[in-house]
Amino acid sequence: MPCLSYVAKTVLWSAPMPHWRQCLLLLACLALASCAGYRQQRKVTQDLYQQLESSESAIAAVHWVPQDPARPAVQEAEKKQDPWQPPTPNPKDFDWIKLVSGEWLKGDLKTYRDKNFEFDSDELNYLYLDWGDVVEIRSPRQNTVVIIGLGVHTGTLLMREGKIIIGSADGSHEYKRDEILSIVPGQQDEADYWSGKVSFGLTSQSGNTKQTTETTQIGVIRRSPYARVTLDYLGNYSETDGDKTVDNNRLNGRWDLYISEKWFLIPMSFGLYSDEFQNIDYQFTPGVGFGYHLMDTADVDWDIALTGGWRYTRYKDTQPGEDDDDSSAFLGPIINLDWDITDDIELDLDYSLATDPADTSSTDQHMVATLSVDLWKDLDLDVTFQWDRIGNPQRDNNGVTPDNDDFRWTVGLGWEF
Repeated sequence: MPCLSYVAKTVLWSAPMPHWRQCLLLLACLALASCAGYRQQRKVTQDLYQQLESSESAIAAVHWVPQDPARPAVQEAEKKQDPWQPPTPNPKDFDWIKLVSGEWLKGDLKTYRDKNFEFDSDELNYLYLDWGDVVEIRSPRQNTVVIIGLGVHTGTLLMREGKIIIGSADGSHEYKRDEILSIVPGQQDEADYWSGKVSFGLTSQSGNTKQTTETTQIGVIRRSPYARVTLDYLGNYSETDGDKTVDNNRLNGRWDLYISEKWFLIPMSFGLYSDEFQNIDYQFTPGVGFGYHLMDTADVDWDIALTGGWRYTRYKDTQPGEDDDDSSAFLGPIINLDWDITDDIELDLDYSLATDPADTSSTDQHMVATLSVDLWKDLDLDVTFQWDRIGNPQRDNNGVTPDNDDFRWTVGLGWEF
């Protein structure tokens, strides 16, 4: 550039020539100056791009991916496929699950069975998910896992890419995710297997008529890898002007033994029922049977079963010369339906029928339907409908025959635990 300036001055002021030649030479000098400037600018631009490429390489070199607790091969796959990973699991921290959408959720793994996965999210509360929606599980806690036809393992869980790895004291065990029958949190700790609900309703009326009605429902369930035990109690009591008008109690129990993903045996079931105004001092119905999971999705859990056994009834009062008890065989279906209508509304329906194969007119039926609305955390508002039907009610010592059917509506508060 300085050389071109010196040439321009020499041409313009030293050499005598026509003005048009001076103009042409001046334009030539300017063109040469522009070319030289362009070459210098291009060199600066190339140097800048080289610096940027070096910076990008440096950034890529220090790109950090959180460590995965799995094997090194799995770590390498994560770096290539998913740049973000949850923190390294801590036994005192949360479980992690990844959905098909790519979202990660932290919380507590509750249970898995029959393609139905239950997870208590730290932010979204209790979730019922289809098994196909969960693509990865990381649980640093102890879990009991039942593998179809291969036994039970207890340990930490890592499930991804269609496989599950169970880390236990005797080493790691790897299976296909389709081989999993059930997952229950806990290391054979009895308290981890139990859950339940208590509901209480009270109606009080005063004035011309004093009436008090109480309803109590208690449901307890024990879920283990191979079995399920349920106990349900339902009691109703009412007084009007100091006189008892309703007094009945019902206790049902059942033991389900899983033999496959859908089928289960019922090695033992029982029912104990008393109703003073049905003239039943007590009725005992032990039985056995089998059942089938008709539907099991994130929103609907529907079981049907067939049971049979013996029914013994002791009457409170009878006419002179009439038997004060009765017994016969019974056979009948049981239907259990749990339906999450919305995130905050749930319907639970239980129905059972017991009939005498030799006398179908002696058919007893019982149904309880409860609509639960979430109020706050584990507290629910419960609206319950009850129906009890006695096929052949026994008249009492006054000659009064009770009605076949009893219907009740109850509103109360329920607490899940």
